[in-house]
Parts: sequence; structure tokens; C-alpha cells
Amino acid sequence: MPTIMSSSLQQELIASIRNIVDYPKPGIMFHDITTLLGNPRFSQRDRCVDPALCRYKD
Repeated sequence: MPTIMSSSLQQELIASIRNIVDYPKPGIMFHDITTLLGNPRFSQRDRCVDPALCRYKD
């Protein structure tokens, strides 16, 4: 059964992802997750990775 994230945790995850406009070419929005991975708040696997995997597993 997938773990359900609180809306505040979900908002923090979204805020931790850097958006790069027009990369790699004009009209594309690149979502850089390295800023998320470098955030110590989300370095615990059960807080970030597992809920994401459960959501898209099937």
C-alpha cells in the first residue's frame, strides 16, 4: 500500500526542485532534482524515494 504524503511535505518536495527554463533548448522546462537530493531534509529514503516509487510502481 503506497504511503500518502502530507500536503506540506509535498509542497516542500516541489519547492526543492530547481526549474531551468529553456534547457536544453527553447520551450523546454528542465526540472533539476539534484537540489532535492542535496537537501538533508529529504535524504532519508522513506521520506522521499519510497513514496515516489510506490506512486508510479504500477
